[in-house]
Amino acid sequence: MTTSQQIARLLSEYTFTVTSEVSLHEQIATVLQMHSVSYEREVVLDPQSRLDFLCDGGVAIEAKIAGTGPALARQLHRYARHERVSAIVAVVNIGRLARLPMDLHGKALYVVRLSGGFA
Repeated sequence: MTTSQQIARLLSEYTFTVTSEVSLHEQIATVLQMHSVSYEREVVLDPQSRLDFLCDGGVAIEAKIAGTGPALARQLHRYARHERVSAIVAVVNIGRLARLPMDLHGKALYVVRLSGGFA
């Protein structure tokens, strides 16, 4: 099983061509497949919460190329409250979206910046 930190580091090593969130999702799926990381896509947790990816061990991946920091934070807080989620990796395009806490409801949060690196 791959940990949330390993997934964040893995995704941070790649350069993604960001034209749309759909395209970004496809590129993330390709990276996960290349590294044999098991995942499900578009996992519905409740009527308001749908994860982009849920990897083995409960690692959620949320990819966001637009929006506001507060909106993303609310979304990630919702995800962190679910028992199926053990940790979250947020893949973001906009620098201001990367200013999030390192822990949500006792679950690790890793932020991967599409411009390189992770926090």
